[in-house]
Amino acid sequence: MKPNTRKKVMIALKNDESSKKVAEAGFAIAKTMNADVVLINVISNKVHQYTLKEFQPIVGSGNETDTFNSHMATAEKQKIATQKFLDKTKLHLGDKDIETVVIEGDHSKSILTYVLNNGIDMAVMGSHSNNSLETTVLGSVTEKVAHTISIPLVIIPSKSKLS
Repeated sequence: MKPNTRKKVMIALKNDESSKKVAEAGFAIAKTMNADVVLINVISNKVHQYTLKEFQPIVGSGNETDTFNSHMATAEKQKIATQKFLDKTKLHLGDKDIETVVIEGDHSKSILTYVLNNGIDMAVMGSHSNNSLETTVLGSVTEKVAHTISIPLVIIPSKSKLS
């Protein structure tokens, strides 16, 4: 049996409108490579950390379960909203074969772990544009990934220049 020789391009997105440009550019690159596409979004695990540590009420106050359930519901709502965002992006790109992945954790570490564990051949991420200097400045997550990743990384300016 011949091993799967199709390349895999991972496009890391934030849950905002600036990601549209990153998704479109990454998708175009992947299609020229005849590669499979994975849209990934990492959500912060701080909601669960707060639920488990800082936001638990004093034992015996009577609302421990309600507070815990409230924070768990918030985390679940965040996951659902993120998945809807990725599904909407997939629909916009017009390819039903795009894989979507929502991961909870540290943003840069989660992206790097996903790359290592899932046979990703190229990653695409966005950056932030610093208009006053007319230079592209990497976001902290993109910068951390860029310094560590062992595969090609394409960085797309995600914000347009203002006049």
